Amino acid sequence: MRLPASFRRNLRLMRIAHILATHGMAALAVRMRLFYPYVWLVQLLRGDELPKDLGAQIRLALEKLGPTFIKFGQMLSTRVDLLPMDVALELKKLQDDVPPEPFARVQRVIESSFKRPLTGEQGLFASFNEVPVAAASIAQVHFAELKNGQQVAVKVRRDHISRTIESDLAILQLLAALFDRYFPEYHNDSRRIEPAGRGGSCQPFCRELCRRRRRACAGSAVGLYPYRGADNRAHYRCADR
Repeated sequence: MRLPASFRRNLRLMRIAHILATHGMAALAVRMRLFYPYVWLVQLLRGDELPKDLGAQIRLALEKLGPTFIKFGQMLSTRVDLLPMDVALELKKLQDDVPPEPFARVQRVIESSFKRPLTGEQGLFASFNEVPVAAASIAQVHFAELKNGQQVAVKVRRDHISRTIESDLAILQLLAALFDRYFPEYHNDSRRIEPAGRGGSCQPFCRELCRRRRRACAGSAVGLYPYRGADNRAHYRCADR
């Protein structure tokens, strides 16, 4: 049985606040009224000072929060008019250095889709490379060999990606509204990103994520593509970036 939506939303907000605090941004969480004990404790101990490596900490926080927030960071990385250059450069790493899903999850998705073991006598593949050749916010690619000896690239959608993105879009809209409410000093800054629902630049971002969510839901969670050897490796980039 799934938990009520409001309860799941509060759990997600608690995790967001925890991650912000863990990466030196407890003051931001407190100001946005994300009132959770751990956040208050970190705020009391560290005060309002932000970490010296702020860009790296923002990137790490976004990576932990998942594909929706990774995409948000990718969008922000192009806004050098809004961000300090060192922060923008750090966020550009999100374009290429997305952490892969643990192999156990990848294996579960494949075996669930085909109702067969990954390898072995009754398995789908003669061999399967556990290390992905490419990883993006919605899917990642592994190289494998079929039982007939054919080399293939296996594109695997991230586990529960559709539900995660849909839920996080609503959370992101809420966070934008909280930022708008509790950071009034940005109200007169014409460069800022408007909260979703007010016609600003967050709206195209949300539409793009919705498009990606629909594409992620379409078809199978696993795709197989012919692979012509290591020299062709650059061809197998995840197309969902």
